[in-house]
Amino acid sequence: MSFRLQGPSLLLNSYAFTDIFGGCGMFMDITWNCPKTTTAKDVVNWIGIACSQSPGKRLANIVMNFHGDPGQVHIGEASPEIFPGPGKGVWVPATFNDIDTKNVGTFSALRSYTIGTIWFHSCALAGGQVGKRFCRQLALNAQAESWHRRRLRRNGLPS
Repeated sequence: MSFRLQGPSLLLNSYAFTDIFGGCGMFMDITWNCPKTTTAKDVVNWIGIACSQSPGKRLANIVMNFHGDPGQVHIGEASPEIFPGPGKGVWVPATFNDIDTKNVGTFSALRSYTIGTIWFHSCALAGGQVGKRFCRQLALNAQAESWHRRRLRRNGLPS
């Protein structure tokens, strides 16, 4: 099944999702595959570049295709996994650069652009209260659309 989002749209793929099909088979007007070194500041800069190059300095949709946990988007690998092999040493899991409550404020740099909806293709991101607060804060910082803001407007309340 496929569906079409209003454009112009931007897709940012995690390096872990990168494949010959653009990552999970998704394509947008602009699709970028992020390197392992990606940071939250890089994501904001790339969104800004895409917005500034789009007609009217606007993006109708931004889709971020990254792994996630409640209130955290794993965007880059801070240190790689170490797996020496069975019985040959200690396995050390990878650590990741994140977008989380500590750096979500960087998205306020996008306020000079018109951004429609920011979508996350990330497991568990909006889980629990920490996840819901994170999503709301990101949308407010970027002055983007969020499910929460749409619901408030639909009910005649200030967003």
